Amino acid sequence: MRVTLVALITVLLLFPTSYGADLKCRTHVDRSFGTVWSGDHIDIDLDDGTLILKRQGRSRDRVEITKEYELFVNEEQVELNDDQRELVKEFYDGSMALIDSAAEIGIDGAKIGLSGAALGLKAIGGVFKMIFTEYDSEELEEDLEDQAEEIEERAEELEERAEELEDMAEDIADVFYDMRREIPEIPRWCKI
Repeated sequence: MRVTLVALITVLLLFPTSYGADLKCRTHVDRSFGTVWSGDHIDIDLDDGTLILKRQGRSRDRVEITKEYELFVNEEQVELNDDQRELVKEFYDGSMALIDSAAEIGIDGAKIGLSGAALGLKAIGGVFKMIFTEYDSEELEEDLEDQAEEIEERAEELEERAEELEDMAEDIADVFYDMRREIPEIPRWCKI
């Protein structure tokens, strides 16, 4: 219990409650995140709805997919047949859904952290109550237990959602490899 309390207080100090008011999913509004993923050889950025895959260390090597499902390689538009356009659309839409879901999970995780911090404050208040009244540690533990269980359940649900996110990412990677195989203009360096 003591370690949990210290961890919760630390979260509270590192994550001011004034920030909690800004916890809104902005992905649907501007879709501009900068780098949303960085791998061994590639960065994936999102700028004003355009998905940009850039080769690390080489700013001119890039593949862009616009929200209109246009494909550009090194700033030159690639003409797509219907099947290729469908793969580009599936990759783009899947990537946007993945980014949105990841953002929502991050926000929900922050909310759970804030709930944990509030529980930590309640525990601190309980300690003071024990000092100045006949309130004892068993009563404090009972008061905190239900709220802690609720936070734990929310965290478990969040973990399940994160596992679903992994499955989404694997599906998107499969679509990307199909897209790369079917569209020869996509350079060999472009791997996710």
